[in-house]
Amino acid sequence: MMGEDRRRGGIVGLLSEARRLTSIMIDLSIYSVAFGDRLAALETLMLEDDVDEIIREAVGLLSLAVRGPGHTGLAKGIVELAAAFDRASDAAGDLAQLVLRGYPPHKYVTAAAICCGEVVAALKAEKPLDRLDIVDVLILRRGGRALLSPEDFSIREGDVLIVRGSLEALLEAAESLGAKPPKPPADVETLLADDTARGVARAKVLARAGFDASLYSLLAGDAGLARTVLDMEEMLDNDILSLMEDIVAQGLTGPETLTLILFLRSLEDFSDAAARAAGLVETELPGRVVEGTIGDPWESYLALDYMGERRRLSELGLDEEGLVIVAAKVGGKWIIPFLEDPEISRGDTVLAKIYSGQADTLKELVESRGFVVKGRRLEGRP
Repeated sequence: MMGEDRRRGGIVGLLSEARRLTSIMIDLSIYSVAFGDRLAALETLMLEDDVDEIIREAVGLLSLAVRGPGHTGLAKGIVELAAAFDRASDAAGDLAQLVLRGYPPHKYVTAAAICCGEVVAALKAEKPLDRLDIVDVLILRRGGRALLSPEDFSIREGDVLIVRGSLEALLEAAESLGAKPPKPPADVETLLADDTARGVARAKVLARAGFDASLYSLLAGDAGLARTVLDMEEMLDNDILSLMEDIVAQGLTGPETLTLILFLRSLEDFSDAAARAAGLVETELPGRVVEGTIGDPWESYLALDYMGERRRLSELGLDEEGLVIVAAKVGGKWIIPFLEDPEISRGDTVLAKIYSGQADTLKELVESRGFVVKGRRLEGRP
């Protein structure tokens, strides 16, 4: 929804578009700084301008809509949600600026972008394909044109696609396209044996998954998950401080090191934005605002209740089918998996993210893996 279409959607339509573009920006900026892609960095900065404009429009409409003190709580909640998107958007823009200023990728950043969690990388199609549903296409480059988040498109030989999804889905997409999979700077397992490299990858996973978890906590009115996001934000702040101390202690210098440090700072900002959104769970934001902003079929959050025998999460194969694992509720406690592989028992819940093209086969898929999809009602919200 752009231009006049955005305005016809009112405040909720504007917030929904801000959320959609911010999500794209986070992953596009991580990709740009991990691989030194200047065009992706430019796209990120253009999107930042769009988000700034959208938020200004939303706040302007809100100022006209508020009628007396009875609407104060609602107005404050909407402003805080917009501010969370703005914070994340600004952090993505800061990452993009690094690329445009010529700072080179750091191997730890590149490894973090493609090793775990939601992965983002570029694939060059070596053969045509009618459709590609297992990953989300952020940008389609064809000739001298770049299409942002294209819909209803076919892929031609020579197209370059910047995609995101689980690592397993990305590798399957590469095979379908005859494309070379993204090449890590070194053997990932060897690289992640280094405490600093592992810490950077963990920070990236927690920051990205935390942003998604915060939005779902709002959508479901899940105060427990919101508290987990808030706790994680504090933990991530401490982790990033420790990582920076390690970098100084190792005497690392040079432009790549500055890239690494500023990457960590942006992850901290992403996490701060997530905490800001999660803090709204128990406010006066009505369900229609939350559902209209976050409940977009283009990027959906699904709570999957496990009904099978006790197994490791990795053994259930959700990521192989393109679902991005955001969090898991194990024994009544929410966690955000990193490289750990928790055991899942009957009654536990896995929070996953899917994109629009995956929805058609979802029910059959999750049931075959021992899951049922929780109802999409807004629990705890008016």
